[in-house]
Amino acid sequence: FPVTINGGIQNFSFGQNQLGLLYVANNFGLLEYDGSSWNRYGLPNSTKIKDLYVENTGKIFVAAQAEFGYFHPNDFGRLEFVSWLPKLPEKYRNVEEVWKVFKNQDRIVFCSLKNIFVFDNQENLLAVLSSEGEFLSFHLSNDQLYFQDSQKGLMKLQQNKAKLISAQERLKNDQVTGLLESIVTGK
Repeated sequence: FPVTINGGIQNFSFGQNQLGLLYVANNFGLLEYDGSSWNRYGLPNSTKIKDLYVENTGKIFVAAQAEFGYFHPNDFGRLEFVSWLPKLPEKYRNVEEVWKVFKNQDRIVFCSLKNIFVFDNQENLLAVLSSEGEFLSFHLSNDQLYFQDSQKGLMKLQQNKAKLISAQERLKNDQVTGLLESIVTGK
């Protein structure tokens, strides 16, 4: 039998909560599947959701076009969106694409091409890391966030600051598509 999803043709990321509900970052919004039917939740600006992270608290953090924050269930079980854009200083609020969201230790990290926004679990902004060129890729490995700056090279998030790991030219020009822990740590 046909299943109606009411989503767009692109899915970017998947996650599942402790109750077994499936969540999909889709170009029409956040899709939720309970095993028999689909619900779609759009963002206020009706843009694509690029990435998600499902937390055990019931929050679904999302990275999207010109937006980021989280969905959470209201008293009726429907998801509502809370934007974290107002938590940013004014000069950073005009974000274009927020490509990734990570839970890294006790922090929630949202990544765009120009900035990385680091928040604590109480939703306080801890740091904004800005690229000299553009951030080309983001990777979470062994609970450590690594990212690639087109001007600096391969970096990692350490104490809410960017720490350079390697400035090799290849790491400035060629996009890193994955990391193996032994390469990063040298073991």
